[in-house]
Amino acid sequence: MRLIACVALLVIVLSGCGGPASSTPKAYRVGNSCVTLDQKRIKNMAVFENHCSFRVFVKWFDQDYCTTGCGAGPISPGRSEGIMLKKVSMEWAACESPGSIRGADGSTVWNGGSFRCED
Repeated sequence: MRLIACVALLVIVLSGCGGPASSTPKAYRVGNSCVTLDQKRIKNMAVFENHCSFRVFVKWFDQDYCTTGCGAGPISPGRSEGIMLKKVSMEWAACESPGSIRGADGSTVWNGGSFRCED
């Protein structure tokens, strides 16, 4: 009887070892300080260049092709990726891949402005 009680107690204790699942998303590095945008190479094109030490994903909005948002990547360190872009104003954000660009409030949709890099 004592053995059964010990085993039952052990099962109860071990079932709680993992604790509750964490809902905190993983944070990724922001790449805006080490990614550049070159709009001078080819007409109606631009190039994102990754000078970071990590792969990045870039998302942007412009007033022409990508009014609802476009993305490029992952772009490896030292590499670049061309995009269609007329000479219009645009807003972009870069995050370490495989992170996602999210709104500053953590929402899954980024519509420009402040952002976070998370799962």
